Amino acid sequence: MASTTSSAEPPTTKEALALFEAVEKKFPHATIGDDKWYLVVLSALVAVEADHVGTLYTYLINKPQFSTSDSRQALVRRLREALLENVSIQGICKPLQALFAIVDVEKPEDRDYSFSRENWKSGPENVSRGEKWLHTLYKHNITGPESKMAAHKDFWFIEQEVIYGLYLSDMSILGPVDTQIEMVASFGGTRLNKVPRVADIEHEV
Repeated sequence: MASTTSSAEPPTTKEALALFEAVEKKFPHATIGDDKWYLVVLSALVAVEADHVGTLYTYLINKPQFSTSDSRQALVRRLREALLENVSIQGICKPLQALFAIVDVEKPEDRDYSFSRENWKSGPENVSRGEKWLHTLYKHNITGPESKMAAHKDFWFIEQEVIYGLYLSDMSILGPVDTQIEMVASFGGTRLNKVPRVADIEHEV
């Protein structure tokens, strides 16, 4: 008996490349920056087509600005940081799958062995940094989440120490605009052909 269940075929490499070209062309580089567009694509891909993050990486390293190992290592640091921050939004599985997709295609000489959180420590300084960034993002609605978690302090601890303290408030690799862009894209990504439009995120940064 034939199955009545149908599922959409995953996008082909050709379709993914066409999407990357379209987003890059339409992105407001002049107002947001030339090195931001691929963070939108990356974060939207993670939730739905994580393996195509490897396709995105290959697309990027074929550009003139990433023609050297040093430039590709700098690119990987940005992509890896975006994936790490996506863990706080999407969990570990999909970002890890996306990271492996990059590892599968990167050359040994392009690998970056730096460790951005090597000296990270929990505590008052970390909480303060996380709270500052949390209040920056949600300055008009910060009392809602805090009051709702008053009786669930484990979650408030994770919010302060881990999500914002450990992940999202570290600006050593990605800046505030980078982080906001990828957060919006992470929440908005549903299918590869429904990556958030530039108009959907421009007003958020």
